[in-house]
Amino acid sequence: MLEFFPWTPVPDLATCRQVVEAAGPLPGILVNSLHFDRSGSKIAQLAALPADRLPFAHLCFAPVRQAYSTVDLLETARRERLPPGEGEIDLTNLLLSLPRNIPLGLEIPGPLRGGETHKERLQRIHGAALIELKTVGLGS
Repeated sequence: MLEFFPWTPVPDLATCRQVVEAAGPLPGILVNSLHFDRSGSKIAQLAALPADRLPFAHLCFAPVRQAYSTVDLLETARRERLPPGEGEIDLTNLLLSLPRNIPLGLEIPGPLRGGETHKERLQRIHGAALIELKTVGLGS
């Protein structure tokens, strides 16, 4: 499994696909909505990937800006990801371009809000994710 990060030698989906395909039939690609958005990768590139190269994906939201410094990229990746529905990343088109039954993980490091407990934070994030999936027609 290979995940791409904009600040590394494998900065985007196109480069990641080249590396994985050169490695042979087994490696997969981990698409993370934050890094997908920040890397300039395109929905058409994602939709063109064979489903067997995408064993699961990570979802989160974040604000969208015109440009990002490496410091911005690292800070958001480590501490400033938001639950679905609270940012500007286009999760709808990303979700619709992934294989239909792909397992999804929520990767949302961040602080507790107000006096919430860790359990309450997880419940809030889970609820937001279910709403997002329903919005795009993937949840029941």
